[in-house]
Amino acid sequence: IALAINNSKKNNEKIDYIKVADELTKTELKVCKLLCTSLTYIEISERLFISINTVRFHAKNIYYKLDIRGRSELLNLLLS
Repeated sequence: IALAINNSKKNNEKIDYIKVADELTKTELKVCKLLCTSLTYIEISERLFISINTVRFHAKNIYYKLDIRGRSELLNLLLS
C-alpha cells in the first residue's frame, strides 16, 4: 500500500507527502489492507492468526500514525 497524504497535520507540523508503507509496520500493513474490506475484527484476527485484541491494538496504532479516527476515514484517505 502506498499513498500520498496531502496537507495532513500531525504534531502541529504540515506534512506534504507520506508513504503509508514507510509509516506502518509489516503487520500493521496487513491489518490495514484487511480493514479496507468488509471483514470484521474477528474475521481479520482469524485470517492473520492473531487475537482480536491484537487487531484492535494494530488498528489503533494505524489510526494514530495516519492521524485519522476510524475505518471510514482510512477508506477516505486511501481513496483520495
